[in-house]
Amino acid sequence: MSSLKALQDLIHEKYDIPMSELDPDASMRDKGLDSLALAEFIFAVEDHFHVVVPDDDPSIMSLGGLAAVVDRLLIEKAEKAGKADKAGKAAPSDRAAPVDGGAAADAPAVVIDAGGRGAANDGDAKETKTSSPA
Repeated sequence: MSSLKALQDLIHEKYDIPMSELDPDASMRDKGLDSLALAEFIFAVEDHFHVVVPDDDPSIMSLGGLAAVVDRLLIEKAEKAGKADKAGKAAPSDRAAPVDGGAAADAPAVVIDAGGRGAANDGDAKETKTSSPA
C-alpha cells in the first residue's frame, strides 16, 4: 500500500494546498514550501507514520519520492517486527524496564550534588533507601 494519499492529505491539511495541485512528481518547493516548512512537514510525516526519514535522501523533495521512502521504511519496520515475533520475543523497546521490586530496588542509592559532595553538603555521600512503586 502506498503512503502517497496519506501524504497528500497531510500536506493539504497542514498547508492548505489544494489537492488538485499536489502532483506526486513536482517538487514541494514549487508549491511554496521553503526549507523550514519542508523540515516541519518531514517531522509531521515522521510523527504520522512513526518512522525516521533520512534527510539526506534527495527523493524526499517530491511527494512521490517521499512516499517511496516512507513505504520502504514501513516495510523495513514491519520486517523487523516480524523477525522479533518469530524469535519468540517482543520487539525491543526504547523505554527502560520497570523495577520488579527485587534486591536491586532495595539497594541504597548515593545522592551526589553538583559539587561532587553528598546531598548533606558535609563532604560525605548520603545514602537513601529506594523502593519500587507498589
